[in-house]
Amino acid sequence: MTSRRALGVGPWVATLCRFNSNTEHEPRDEDAIEAEVQGRLNQLLDDRKEELRAPETFTAQAIPAFHMQKARPGSIAAKVSKEAKLRFLQIRHEMLLDDNELENLWFVLREFATVDEDPETGEPLEELVDYDRYCQISVRCVGMLGEKALPCFTPSTFLRFKRDSRGRIAILPLFNYLMRKVSLQKTRIYLSYHDSTGEGNLSETDLESYISLMLPSLPCLEDLEDTFKSQYTRIALRKLVFFGDPSRRGKVKIVDLLVSRALSEFLELRQELPQPEDREREAALNNNWFSIASAQRVYNLFLSLDSDMDGLLSPAEFSACAGGGLTEVFRQALFEEHVAAWQAKANLTARRKLKPERMDFSCFLEFHIAWENKKHPASLAYFFKVFDRDHKGFLTPRDIFLFFRAVHTKWIEGGNYELAIDDVKDEIYDMVNPTDIQRLTLADLVACKMGDTVVNILSDITGFWQYDSRESLMQEPEEES
Repeated sequence: MTSRRALGVGPWVATLCRFNSNTEHEPRDEDAIEAEVQGRLNQLLDDRKEELRAPETFTAQAIPAFHMQKARPGSIAAKVSKEAKLRFLQIRHEMLLDDNELENLWFVLREFATVDEDPETGEPLEELVDYDRYCQISVRCVGMLGEKALPCFTPSTFLRFKRDSRGRIAILPLFNYLMRKVSLQKTRIYLSYHDSTGEGNLSETDLESYISLMLPSLPCLEDLEDTFKSQYTRIALRKLVFFGDPSRRGKVKIVDLLVSRALSEFLELRQELPQPEDREREAALNNNWFSIASAQRVYNLFLSLDSDMDGLLSPAEFSACAGGGLTEVFRQALFEEHVAAWQAKANLTARRKLKPERMDFSCFLEFHIAWENKKHPASLAYFFKVFDRDHKGFLTPRDIFLFFRAVHTKWIEGGNYELAIDDVKDEIYDMVNPTDIQRLTLADLVACKMGDTVVNILSDITGFWQYDSRESLMQEPEEES
């Protein structure tokens, strides 16, 4: 006989059995029991109707709960919540088409498609389907692949694409759209696995875990050495966080990360390594921030600046960055705004004290990313904080004058012609065209589409020279051609 312990029955069952055996019950048939249940249910419904008819009372008992306390880590509630999330994600993943099923879907699309011929050459044009055939494809795919194919062929999906005079759409853009949609859904599920809070956000620790688990599955990183993996993870993490969390809240929304260019660039590494003769793909891979070659270039740049090899950059060491053209006023403001904030964060999280006015590798990565992507709103927000030294939320003509005066000084020291600071300041305001000339805001800088030029003029002598020589630089390619 199987024991209760083997069946997983708790001791409360034995206690309940003893209680029932010692309690006398009047025998009742099923009709009597059903009548009792129905009577109790009717009573509950009548009580609920009385509550709805009663006048509204704004008491503490009438106010619904709007905040649910999070389960303590390690508690049963936390474990149940985690298990429920994992099972939900597993079910969602099983409802998506895999690669083989997508390939079968493509064959069905081609089977039902019609092909027009070019009237002049007679060559076949693109393959098209009308809505009737689109519905037939849906029925065929559901029969082959199950209900998981049903969301792929909704009327709204058909209406997304341009139609010809006969109401037909091309099957190639449709198939590319379906592949992209399935890929995004799978990526969202993978990211959600690392969401430790279950709120749709990823902390830096969550993202670091995601990157580490993705490394072995990326063909373009198969040559990544074990000794460089930790530095590579820091390099990859900083770009995802920089563009995914511009407000510096310490977490990245999964929905924002999915549509970010940075994550798309990272996932491009899922492709196979380019062949030696494919120079174009090889060049594109080397320019990818997340490639091994790019990561090593950035890391070697930091090592070349770190002359004392202590893992930190002093203001003097950092002065050689960006070709040595950054002004001292800009570098000082950069260290005061971003390096000091980064040090406070590092001291708080790592419980270690950094040397004053020293830039570590992670902080350097943020500057390098912002400098290489000055057109991006997140980069403009990064530099705007540097220029807004008083944290007013806007730049005044005095702020513009202060930063460009340092550029002007280096300009004259380099033996260039004399120029008026006020003239350049007026050119900046003409480019930005702020709503209030006394208050140049970040929104003005982003909206003008020339924020990168303004950053160059106010911070870098090389950037200002390129702006001043823009007309001659544009003529050089024409003369060479």
